[in-house]
Amino acid sequence: MSQSNMVNYSLLSKEIIDQSQGKFLRKGVVGNWREYFTPELNEKFNAVYQSKMGDSGLSLPWTMD
Repeated sequence: MSQSNMVNYSLLSKEIIDQSQGKFLRKGVVGNWREYFTPELNEKFNAVYQSKMGDSGLSLPWTMD
């Protein structure tokens, strides 16, 4: 995936993004965010989501499990 111009830094100017600071995308695997979110961070995300989107009728289709 990193060879594709659509997901690597080749189309972005060095003035826009610091290309030395890691990858533009992670693995591209669905659910991989669970490896980065702690239970505490997930609770914070859910609280912010509910405060911003609570009245929309939408719900989160995922859990930390």
